[in-house]
Amino acid sequence: MENTEDLRIKAALDQYMDCWLEKLSNAPKHRFSLGYRLRKRKILRMESRLRRTMTKTPLRKAVYYAVLTVLLAALFSGVAYAVYAVFEGFTTEKHDIYTNVWAVDDENAPTEILRKLEITYDLSGYDVEIMSDIFMDYWVIYSKGDKQIQFMQTPKCYYKNVRYNTELSPTGLVREEINGNEAIYFETRDASYCYTVDMFDYIVDVSTNIDKETALEVVKSIK
Repeated sequence: MENTEDLRIKAALDQYMDCWLEKLSNAPKHRFSLGYRLRKRKILRMESRLRRTMTKTPLRKAVYYAVLTVLLAALFSGVAYAVYAVFEGFTTEKHDIYTNVWAVDDENAPTEILRKLEITYDLSGYDVEIMSDIFMDYWVIYSKGDKQIQFMQTPKCYYKNVRYNTELSPTGLVREEINGNEAIYFETRDASYCYTVDMFDYIVDVSTNIDKETALEVVKSIK
């Protein structure tokens, strides 16, 4: 029988999925590059073979084959080996077209948002759209004309394996310190300026298409 916490998580995920499906129905279509699609196809084929093998292979051999499959996929598809880096509050895993990020030191962090952080930066004249408001994340988009600022707050325990679009990033991931809090800064190739900040029990993401200075001022104003 499912416990109360499981039911809450299931209900929140259902709500989250419904919200995303509604947003995606009006989203513009994106065409991935041929190189990306070819690499993905090769890796999926390798994974399919691995699944068939693991159904009749002892665990020790299955682990061996899994490692071998990853190495072969990287070799033949042109995918670079992952490069790991450890910040004080984050672990990152860099690949050729993206970077995965995990928050660490979350043992005593809450499993839900107990207090919503606020932006005190002057956002007069901006339209406000709440994209998600559930126990595991709070996501708001502020828009004025072609200017946009995005804010997201997530309990540390849920900030795991978050994928950053760092393909052709002009900066890569850069460690900074803001108001005594560790932050990761990077820019995307299409000129989005992004901060991820360790704010004790929560991880805060701020991104904008305006400039780095605006993103930094927004982060500094969060209380």
